[in-house]
Amino acid sequence: MQSLMMDFQLTLNAIMRRAEMLFRNQEIVTRQPDKSYHRYTYGDWIKRTKKLALALRRLGVKDGERVATFCWNITSTMSCIMVFRLWERFCIR
Repeated sequence: MQSLMMDFQLTLNAIMRRAEMLFRNQEIVTRQPDKSYHRYTYGDWIKRTKKLALALRRLGVKDGERVATFCWNITSTMSCIMVFRLWERFCIR
């Protein structure tokens, strides 16, 4: 009998890779502070997150260093959080 356990860890890297492969054109809708809606796709979000990671690397931020950010609960925050959590995936390749 085959078990129901996954043969890989369910990490943020795995979740983001899955979103990139399967949901690249799926829309993300967020509410802005002015009550308007911002719409973009997972593909756009992943591209933006990778660009932010590379920009931080080019500025000289190294693994283990601290980076402070002041972001509202909007699209920029989501990119920042994923960059800091997924640092190795985007910067070491």
